[in-house]
Amino acid sequence: MLKKVLGVGAVIFLVHQPLLARSQFRPQDPQMPRIETRWQQESESFTLRDYHLTEYSLFQTFDEKFFNNHLLPSEKIVYRADTSKTVSGEILKKLIDELIDEMYAGKKTFKHFTIIRNRDFNSSEFMGLIILKFNDYPFVVKLFMETPKSLASPYSKGIVPLFTFYMGGGINRHLIGFTRIKNLEIITAKIKADPSWSTFIDTPRKWFLRPNKSKWIEITGHNFGTKEPIKKCLPGTYCIIADAIESSRKTSMLNKRDNTLCLDVCKFLDFWIDPHIDNFMWEAGTNKLVVVDTEHFPSLMGFEQNMMFDSYVSWLTYLAGKFLNDTFFRSKAERRSFQTHTRVVC
Repeated sequence: MLKKVLGVGAVIFLVHQPLLARSQFRPQDPQMPRIETRWQQESESFTLRDYHLTEYSLFQTFDEKFFNNHLLPSEKIVYRADTSKTVSGEILKKLIDELIDEMYAGKKTFKHFTIIRNRDFNSSEFMGLIILKFNDYPFVVKLFMETPKSLASPYSKGIVPLFTFYMGGGINRHLIGFTRIKNLEIITAKIKADPSWSTFIDTPRKWFLRPNKSKWIEITGHNFGTKEPIKKCLPGTYCIIADAIESSRKTSMLNKRDNTLCLDVCKFLDFWIDPHIDNFMWEAGTNKLVVVDTEHFPSLMGFEQNMMFDSYVSWLTYLAGKFLNDTFFRSKAERRSFQTHTRVVC
């Protein structure tokens, strides 16, 4: 259903873009938000100008202190499903560094990992998100890679990333990934505090990791309110390591109980998680419904307040309408307002 909504949006977008293009003779707005990106301590830079850029998405999603306080521990980590077994965090880090060496060497399959999903990853440009599972250990790796050039080129990443770019104020998968663990802590605390939900809803453990070959991207922003300029450095490559959840069966939109329960969980959590049903798994052994994807959904979609939906149809309808409004129908006053106020959500 989501793909159909995005498909309709894509058609509208492709039809309207040529009609909305600026004339080459029209002066460029000097107040348009602008960023320059480069590798730290390197001179080559890339520039992006766009009315949809916001301070929150580009300069506040990465919290370096929080990131460093939630790094993968070097000591032994107990398995989720079998507490009698452990693996050293140092071993996991070493294998991930080997994985990245294999990727830079052009390999498509890897010695210690199996690819789970790579549709959002460009292996030739080393950008995007690739999800892999350790072959010998019960953990999943979400590997995020970005470059200064790709960060300043949101229009070349496909239709769905472009939708979230427009709705989320310049957000992308790399930036939203930094919200996953902070949001995980918030929703886990809320679940554990509820006597009813805590009995059958659970979340996996997650840690950040910055591989040895990760370089820092420096972003400089202009026309984002009173502070001029804004600067931020963030890792060009980082990982989220999470417990691998062994599923007893796949959740499905065609299963009425799954449909209702997953939506009810999202309502309970104020839609701070993506309602997509693939983000939930029935765990073998515990029969608990596990929330596996914990990126902060309001930040991804650019919500300015808590949202509530009664059905998946109303959710998708709202997103389609928001995309059209954010992309085509914002007034100049609204654009100015969004670029000069700070939105702190997660």
